[in-house]
Amino acid sequence: MKKSLLGEILSKYHIEHKESLDELSEKELDSVLYELMCIDVSERNEENIILTKEVLKKIYTKKEAQFYCEIMDYIYEKKDENELIIKYADSEYNNEIFCITGRKIFWDIEAKILIKRGYPRIKDVLSKMFVWLQDVNWPGALEIKKFLSSIDKEIIIPHLEEVTITAIKENDIVWLYWLREFMEDNGYKREEFKNKDIYEVLKDSTDM
Repeated sequence: MKKSLLGEILSKYHIEHKESLDELSEKELDSVLYELMCIDVSERNEENIILTKEVLKKIYTKKEAQFYCEIMDYIYEKKDENELIIKYADSEYNNEIFCITGRKIFWDIEAKILIKRGYPRIKDVLSKMFVWLQDVNWPGALEIKKFLSSIDKEIIIPHLEEVTITAIKENDIVWLYWLREFMEDNGYKREEFKNKDIYEVLKDSTDM
């Protein structure tokens, strides 16, 4: 008898003794979601889409899960994403939910929602938006970079300083590289930084 998709995933992680999502720990649910998200869009079918939504509802809050499930509907049913972007840009959802809190498959639309909301509405998450610059190849990263570049440097530089400190603490050389690129692309000067050491760190960041 052919195993269900969930059964196949559980076997891969050697947790065959559990048969339903209700029996899984948070870590095990996360592993299931990871496997589901690795399935190529072209290979998706009704079974794995339904299972993915069920897992999302187990892992995230009701509000977050509703948002992620709706994104999936637009992706897999090939609907116009602009309708979804406008809906959530105009919603009462706080900005945090759109800041790379889910999986990569959601990041492009999340970025577009934040950009649609615009400044100053998203001023409380400007530092979090720099997380996209950990890798400009990530979905939505280039759009976020362009958007952040459009905001006055007096507003953006303190956030750039904040995330640079985080990147230093995490020893994230790739992130520091892209933050340096952001700084140089926008022509920020040493005297414009409150913390001059941060400027020097970015300036001296090693090329990848």
